[in-house]
Amino acid sequence: MKILLFGSDPRFKGGIAQYNHYLAEAIIAEGHELLFIGFEQQYPSLIYPTDDKNREEDSFSEKSYEVVRTLPSLPFLNRKTEKIVREFQPAVVIIPWWVWWWFPVSRALIKNTPHAKHIIIAHNILHHEEKFPHFQLSKFTISKMVKMADLTVVHSSETEREAKEQGASETILLPHPVYPQFQSDVSKEDARKELGFSSDETLFLFYGIVRHYKGVDLAIQAIAEVSDARLIIAGEVWDESLKDEIKNNSQVTLMDSYIPTERAKLLFAATDAFVLPYRSVTGSGVAAAVLPLGKPVVCSDLPLFSDYFPSEMCFSFTSGSAPHLAEMMREVKKELKNSNFLLNLESASARIARQRSWKSHINAIVSHKGCNNE
Repeated sequence: MKILLFGSDPRFKGGIAQYNHYLAEAIIAEGHELLFIGFEQQYPSLIYPTDDKNREEDSFSEKSYEVVRTLPSLPFLNRKTEKIVREFQPAVVIIPWWVWWWFPVSRALIKNTPHAKHIIIAHNILHHEEKFPHFQLSKFTISKMVKMADLTVVHSSETEREAKEQGASETILLPHPVYPQFQSDVSKEDARKELGFSSDETLFLFYGIVRHYKGVDLAIQAIAEVSDARLIIAGEVWDESLKDEIKNNSQVTLMDSYIPTERAKLLFAATDAFVLPYRSVTGSGVAAAVLPLGKPVVCSDLPLFSDYFPSEMCFSFTSGSAPHLAEMMREVKKELKNSNFLLNLESASARIARQRSWKSHINAIVSHKGCNNE
């Protein structure tokens, strides 16, 4: 089957680029013919306030595909790319969706492939924060996109509900496949020594861009109620109001920068547990990254996390409640001393990771009635 995939690739930072990389690899591994349309430039500064180029692209240098690059700001595909698309004659066009900025080029791709089945992979439906104009633009553009699509793929029941509210006629709910690149053979002790962390503290890690809806402020408040523990916040801070809170808390370590994969591997190896204190969530690449590592996750009781993590590794707290989050952190500390808990955790993590492979993901998409040409 000829498949056109549109979106960012590992030249750029972020989970969407990594998602597209593994999806492209799976498409080729399953015997399909792939045309990957990507970008010369991804975002202007009004969308992404820091440099979004990936300086560690070599981490994904072993690629089985090439990327045809175009610019996302043009209302139409450039003539060269348009010619390539028409000559390729895809049977299926896959467009990952997470921000309104991609609408003009996404729509142009659909209009230039009238005989193909069009699939939207909706990482987000609506903008996480109701700020003008992003929320209004996201609502307007996604409603157009899902109505043009033959199938909308979602990773959570909440996103599926929102997609249907915006007019999606055909949806499929598939768990986010796991990201394998953060697994490491480095021991916890060696990783902590390399990073300069004490072997006596329980380390809780928040990983990713720091924004208000992700609830990092709750984790900062909670860690103060947990003895002999440290919260590591690793990622670019987009919520500047948190910096004063961090400075005033001796149990918090901030790494305010994009974290390259090799350093992230050390962080993940050094960590005892992960913290996902989101106030709202419709998709999470971080969840896909931590799932195969066999470590506990303290997360808010939102549907995505409840659906995604096996009960053995998930310690849920009431969303928005710092005291309840602190209670779950203390519970994790206690369970980490239980050898049976650790064995069950590792077994459950490995089982779920096998089930959520990229191979099964792409097969479920292309075989669905919404995109199967048969």
